Amino acid sequence: MPVVLLDDVVTTGATLAACARVLRAEGLDVTAALALTGAGRRGGGTGLKQGFRHPHG
Repeated sequence: MPVVLLDDVVTTGATLAACARVLRAEGLDVTAALALTGAGRRGGGTGLKQGFRHPHG
């Protein structure tokens, strides 16, 4: 069953990554992750971890 994760705010991407990991371990197919907004950091940037990638990529 395809699953799309939705998060309200992404800072590091850790919540989406952890949720995807747990759901995949239970046999679900995490096909996408969406966020409504990204939290900014001082000095610019979105705060997303470098290397955060699509669960299938």
